[in-house]
Amino acid sequence: MGRHSLGYIVGVKTGIEYKLLFRNEHSCFLYLEDKVFVFAYLPPEQDNLKFKEFFSKLHEINNRYKHHGVILMGDLNSRIKSLQNEPSSSLHCRVSKDNNLNTRGRLLMKQLEPTNFRIINGCTRGDLNGELTYVCHNGGSVIDLCVINDKLIDTVENFRVLDMNFSKHFPISVKFQLKNRDKTPQNPPETIRRILWDPTKFLEFTHHLIRSN
Repeated sequence: MGRHSLGYIVGVKTGIEYKLLFRNEHSCFLYLEDKVFVFAYLPPEQDNLKFKEFFSKLHEINNRYKHHGVILMGDLNSRIKSLQNEPSSSLHCRVSKDNNLNTRGRLLMKQLEPTNFRIINGCTRGDLNGELTYVCHNGGSVIDLCVINDKLIDTVENFRVLDMNFSKHFPISVKFQLKNRDKTPQNPPETIRRILWDPTKFLEFTHHLIRSN
């Protein structure tokens, strides 16, 4: 399991409009580019209260934006071996290098069961071997997950676990194919007129300045 700590940073490129739907110390829900992005860290607490509260909010948002793509990424502290919510013809059969199923993993699958969400770790181009996302001296696991709803399944281009060793957790990355959009012609840049200063006109300028006062 990952080290029990809190905190997250969400970066949005300058110029992209977004709407903050909900946030607390464990998760952040953003609406941008016609999609809902959800980032979460769900600590490994025994009572699983925060876990259940989070999925209650996720179900609420998914129902509210049922015609939009919803993406969940984060450290869910759930080990689910090669389980999948439901098969999809657009995704490969899930595989995973983590063969363990923990209590939190069972709870995760139960939360996903009545929904249209799919886990894309280990079943799409870029991660067909189900790479580990967390490695320490005790071994490794797949606890950093990417989950999407059925509006996005056909648009997944690839999912990758990045080989960066600055943390025990490896970053995960997902790339989608965007539909062609009609680009609105941009207005030509505004021309700013500049006045060139002529030092030989200093006395003339001073004379006119005094007269204007």
